[in-house]
Amino acid sequence: MVIVTRNAPVQLQLFMVARVALLVILSALLIDLAQAVPAPSPVRCSTTTLQDIATFFLANYVAHAATIPTAAGAKWYDTAFWTVFGLFLPYSGLGRALGLIWRHLAVGPTSLEKAAARDALLVVVRSDGWEPTEQPEELYMKIPDNFHDIDPGSVPYGRITFCGVSHAPDHFPVDHRHITLHGAVALPNGYMLAFPSVLDLGKCFPSGNMAMFDLGQYFPFESKTNRSIVIGRSQSWLKVAASVAQLVYTSITIYRARGDQLDQYGYAAFGLSVFPYTIMSLVNLLCVGLVGEYPCSYMLRTPIMCEAERRGGSFYGAVGILDDKVDAEMEMEVNDAGQESSNNIEHGLWARYSQAKVSLVAKESPWDEGDLLDKILVVEVGDITRRFRYTLSNDSGSPPPAYEFQMLPHANQGAFPHGCSQRSTKHPRLTFYSFIVFGLVALALPSIFIAFLTQYRAGRSTVAERSWMMAWLYESPYVFFAWGIISLLIPHVSPSWLEALTAHGHVGPFVILGLFWGGMLIPAIGGFVTVGRMLKDYGTCSPAS
Repeated sequence: MVIVTRNAPVQLQLFMVARVALLVILSALLIDLAQAVPAPSPVRCSTTTLQDIATFFLANYVAHAATIPTAAGAKWYDTAFWTVFGLFLPYSGLGRALGLIWRHLAVGPTSLEKAAARDALLVVVRSDGWEPTEQPEELYMKIPDNFHDIDPGSVPYGRITFCGVSHAPDHFPVDHRHITLHGAVALPNGYMLAFPSVLDLGKCFPSGNMAMFDLGQYFPFESKTNRSIVIGRSQSWLKVAASVAQLVYTSITIYRARGDQLDQYGYAAFGLSVFPYTIMSLVNLLCVGLVGEYPCSYMLRTPIMCEAERRGGSFYGAVGILDDKVDAEMEMEVNDAGQESSNNIEHGLWARYSQAKVSLVAKESPWDEGDLLDKILVVEVGDITRRFRYTLSNDSGSPPPAYEFQMLPHANQGAFPHGCSQRSTKHPRLTFYSFIVFGLVALALPSIFIAFLTQYRAGRSTVAERSWMMAWLYESPYVFFAWGIISLLIPHVSPSWLEALTAHGHVGPFVILGLFWGGMLIPAIGGFVTVGRMLKDYGTCSPAS
């Protein structure tokens, strides 16, 4: 027996209360399921009214949808989208909740890391419109291999590119007008807010090391100050109460599905359709209690944010500390070339980035007739300086091939800052295999449950009724897998984010997702219509006294 005193941490008290409540709910659910065997039972039925149908739908379906955890800082229209989506496809809630739980467990214990795993932290990144300033700046970039061999008297074409900012999921652009942002932001030209990537896919780093999120490589989560920062999150008691109420009510609905309802409709009985919603409410209860929700999104103070501030940007309410003086005990040895002498080099994460002084100045004299370029890119590496005709593209019909200087859109460094780490997912294999196991359970559990209650007898149900109800039920595992993967990779996915994504030219994912989920909704809508017709024909029944 564990005694929780009034002086115990709030988290511990909440955990113990949630555990007791969960045990009570599970016990009641198991008792109901054990009693829900097909057995004759006297019932009393009356004509079903529209109010009866509305009550059935609200208590068994809509109540579940209201318990789904929402995206961090989501506006009301994104929350409404998730509610409607979870109403028709309950197993999308299972995939989403489990994805959020695994992300929460896979990262470190600090509040900042938990918020980052929940996609509640936004970072400032360089966008395609970024350019160097007229004043030389110290920047880290990948220098072309033959940079030192370029004739000092020549002025070839040169351009700057970013690893993955436009064509790979290293960062996801966000329109901060569509999220509830803590503080205020004014972005200068060439910068944007973005959700940090989940995986380092190796495009910027040759190692291809997979990390839960790459923030740990350029922000000092391990510093003493950042470990003590607390980000506000909420364990919504309203959603917890809705989950408990929905669990109880759906358990009663399943219990009442025995007897005459199973005789009439067999394995297509409308009372059995609430079984997935019962599971979802239980998982949502665990997710809201463990992971919580973030009513606001927060801006993380990174070196690129500081760079944007020097260029006229302002970021009020940013969180995180970059001052490494407060963590002198965690300092790392860095050699003269800007590369750290720790084991990070053997992973090749930052070894190819060289320190350079870079500026972009107006040309002193015109080039060939018809040349519209008017800027010179000056790059100084050590005591070697080279000048380039600045160009933006290297497509067909553009100027001759240019020397390419690659930069990171989210960081400016040649080594891990003090307090950073290259920690990847704690248990990547455990996460992967757990999803496989839960997917198989999700695939088998409805069949086992229906077989236990009905032995797959058709009763007096029609072919259309059985087809719609089974199509609605057996699409659930596919919805679970698809939405579980999406939630692992992109927890912030929502209609407003997809709008921002299409604004940056990413139309393909929007079309594919729309077609896939549109197809998944067809059996769900058919299932709801079938349930409504069954309720009308069957009547409103209750056990006879």
